[in-house]
Amino acid sequence: MGRKFVSSDWHGCEVALKVFNFLQPDDKLYFLGDACDRGPIGFTLLKKLLEDPRVEFIPGNHEEYFMTCYPQMNDDWERDWDFRTTEWAFCNGGIKTIEEIKEKYTDIEAVKIAHKLKTLPKRIVLTLDTHMVFLEHAGFTPAYVTPRHNPFWDRTHFGEEWGHNPNYKNTVVIHGHTPVQYLQFYYGYVNMPKMTEKDLEIKYKFLEDDETLNDIYKPEVLFYCNNHKIDIDMCTITSGRVALLDLETLEPIYFDKE
Repeated sequence: MGRKFVSSDWHGCEVALKVFNFLQPDDKLYFLGDACDRGPIGFTLLKKLLEDPRVEFIPGNHEEYFMTCYPQMNDDWERDWDFRTTEWAFCNGGIKTIEEIKEKYTDIEAVKIAHKLKTLPKRIVLTLDTHMVFLEHAGFTPAYVTPRHNPFWDRTHFGEEWGHNPNYKNTVVIHGHTPVQYLQFYYGYVNMPKMTEKDLEIKYKFLEDDETLNDIYKPEVLFYCNNHKIDIDMCTITSGRVALLDLETLEPIYFDKE
């Protein structure tokens, strides 16, 4: 029986291709969404993930944009966008995915991928030897999840306590969607104080002005909520890093761009 891994939020970055080369034939990869947008090979990654028999794909909010918007486009797509398509393209990095499709693929291929994405589960639950795992793009707290929970977008659960429900004693929730940097800087996890607005202003200016920041700071998988929640979003588009988490041992493996 092969190994089981989880990864998330590749956002069209070429470093993610290293994951496919690392996986052995009998391994299983659970991917938690946001393969596309922002980076140059988002559609290529979508296709590879959906066509690889080793992969179980849970879509994220960027796949939600893709499956909602792309089938509506036609030959006159530059002038025939509705608001949601425009939001996807220009505010959330979708223009990179659209450009790749126009350059290397066909609209027919893209529509097929969009329809395939609609058939995928929004959450997967695994019972392993020593613990149970909930896999979802945005994450949640099992004891407090409500019908209003949005598995693509939810960011309201970060400050929730895990609680003492014995049903979830040996349970972890693994998610992406929100970069670990955001949780560290805004919520003060990992024994770090919350950054002040001035701190954030300086950091973002550094990021804009000097790309070498990504050589200095490399994010790591974030265990929080008394180790019951694990965030694996490395903000790959800026950090150049992808995380692969072993689901049995909960040990991370990192891949960095050269």
